Amino acid sequence: MNAAPRTYGVTLCLLLTLLTSLASEARQLSFSRDGLTLNYRWQPPASRAQGAAQTQEPQSKETQSLSLTLPEQSELRFFSAWRPDAARRTLYTRLLRSARQQWPEVRFELKRQDPWSLAIHTPDPAQLAEVQQWLAKEEKTEFDNLLKENYLIATQDPLGQAGIKPDHVRIIDTSSSELGDVAEALLQAAGGEQVEPRQLLNYLLAFVQSIPYDRLQSSGGQRGTGYLLPRQVLENNSGDCDSKVALLASLWRYLKPEIPQVLLFVPDHALLGIALPAQGQDETLVAGGYALLLLEPTGPAELPAGQIGEQSRLYIKTGRYMAEPVQATETNSTPSR
Repeated sequence: MNAAPRTYGVTLCLLLTLLTSLASEARQLSFSRDGLTLNYRWQPPASRAQGAAQTQEPQSKETQSLSLTLPEQSELRFFSAWRPDAARRTLYTRLLRSARQQWPEVRFELKRQDPWSLAIHTPDPAQLAEVQQWLAKEEKTEFDNLLKENYLIATQDPLGQAGIKPDHVRIIDTSSSELGDVAEALLQAAGGEQVEPRQLLNYLLAFVQSIPYDRLQSSGGQRGTGYLLPRQVLENNSGDCDSKVALLASLWRYLKPEIPQVLLFVPDHALLGIALPAQGQDETLVAGGYALLLLEPTGPAELPAGQIGEQSRLYIKTGRYMAEPVQATETNSTPSR
């Protein structure tokens, strides 16, 4: 086999956008974890605390105590970042095994020089082209399977560079049902079933913003895990841009599955768009077939829905973004609610 497999590196190294010029911080006063129970003391922003929906009067921040319970079982307990060398070894181990099973009369030799390849030794020269064609197809199949197993996808970043990143949409789809109890508890803290969608969104947004930001780097300055799953953001009480975006999107998908949302990736950052009506000077965007209200889940700045950072605004207005719609569903199609 002459061609080496496609090797991608993680290109979306999502960093904190500086937002402090626009707002104060959503304050998390304390956090503790007791097994699967997460305990918070925090100050929701004005008009977002429980009961605020029942009055038109501005409210000062009120301290809330929250207890959130994670599920015992999860399909998504951990996430491993893409490691090209380890992935290549796994890929070629599988490919070599499949080739020997498919073509027992052919001898395959693994060449570990860069780029890696499989040398084909067949007693029938006329068979060589057929074996090469099969290997090329099987390599792609095994590569795609490897990505799927690890909740990863091959993609391009907003600057057009090919790479590997978390399959955010699939992760959100799985996490939304698993974090149902967490979402229900936050709904009640926000005011219950009668709370308006935008007020609920602002409450959830502020909660996610208040979770401490972490660039997920190793002590040597290199990207470490690269990404935390929504459950891990809660467990660790920390997360970076796309990790916190996925957490908010998972909560919203569970509570309001009929209201579409779109993940937005700009260079070195991520934000979210929700298909809710705009008000006043709200920042908006049409993407994924929806008119979107833009929001910044990263924090720590307390930016309500419709407000984003200056750098995010520049990237959006100049078209330097990548949109990933999260498929909306009918309300009654969510069995857990």
